[in-house]
Amino acid sequence: MAWQSITAKLVRGLSIGFKPLKEVYDKARNGFDYPEWAWYELSAVTIPANASATIQSLKSLDVGLDAASGVTPPKPAGASASSRVVSTRRDKPMKKSFADMIADCVASRKEKTDKIDALLTKSGDAGVTLDEAEQEEHDTLAGEVDQIDKQLVRLRAAETREKAAAIPARA
Repeated sequence: MAWQSITAKLVRGLSIGFKPLKEVYDKARNGFDYPEWAWYELSAVTIPANASATIQSLKSLDVGLDAASGVTPPKPAGASASSRVVSTRRDKPMKKSFADMIADCVASRKEKTDKIDALLTKSGDAGVTLDEAEQEEHDTLAGEVDQIDKQLVRLRAAETREKAAAIPARA
C-alpha cells in the first residue's frame, strides 16, 4: 500500500531516523555533516519535517532484470505479501514540489547576495568605491535578488494554497 501511494504521487516525502556516529560542523552552511551514522528507520510521509526531503524519482529493483543478469528480484516480505509488480511512469518526470522550488530560489538568492557582499567587502577593504564593471555586476545581481524575492512570495503563496487544499490520507 505504501509503494502504491508513492507511485501514485500521493506520498512524496521521507522521514529518516538515524543516530550520528560522527558529525562535522560546516561553518559555510551553518550546519552539520554526518559522514558516519546508524540508520534506524526510513518512512514515506505525506508532509516531511524537512521540506527538502521529497521523493524525486522512483526505481524498481525488478524492472529490466532477467535470469541472464544473475540478479533475482527481491522476494515479497512474507507469505501473505503480494508479489504483484508495480510499474512506474517513465514518460513524464515527477514535477518539482513548491518546497523544492523554494529551496532552489533560497539557494540561488544566497549565492547572489554572497557575491554582492564580496564585491562590497573587496572595495571597502581597499578603501575605494566600486568601479564601473563592479557597479554593473552589483546592480545586475541586486536586480536578480529582487526578482527571486518576488518569485519566493509567489511560490510560498502557492505552497500555502496547496497545503490548504490537501486532503488527509485515509488510514
